[in-house]
Amino acid sequence: MNFKERHQKHVEIAEALNKKSALGPCPVCGESKRFVDGNFTSVIYTNPESLPNGPSILCVPVICRNCGLVTAHSLQVLGVSIPDVQTGPLLSTQLLPKPGGRIE
Repeated sequence: MNFKERHQKHVEIAEALNKKSALGPCPVCGESKRFVDGNFTSVIYTNPESLPNGPSILCVPVICRNCGLVTAHSLQVLGVSIPDVQTGPLLSTQLLPKPGGRIE
C-alpha cells in the first residue's frame, strides 16, 4: 500500500467512525477533542478457540486530547478492510501514516 492509498484508508476509517457517531464528545470528560490515531492495534483474546475470526481483532484507536482516554474500534465492525496488515497474537501495532496531520 503506497502513501496515497494509506491516506485514503485513513480517511475511510475516519468516515466510517463518523457514520457510526463514534467521534463525538469524549465519554469520560465530555470534551470534543478526540482524534483518530494513525496506528492499528490488535486486541488479543486469551481464549481464541471460541472465536470464529481468530485470536485477535484489528482496531484503530481514537484518543481524547483532553483526558487521554483511548477507545479501540474494530475495523471489521466498521466495514474497513486492510488487506496488507496481518493480524495475530504477535501483532502489536502497524503504522498508518498521518499525511498533513491527524484526521479529527
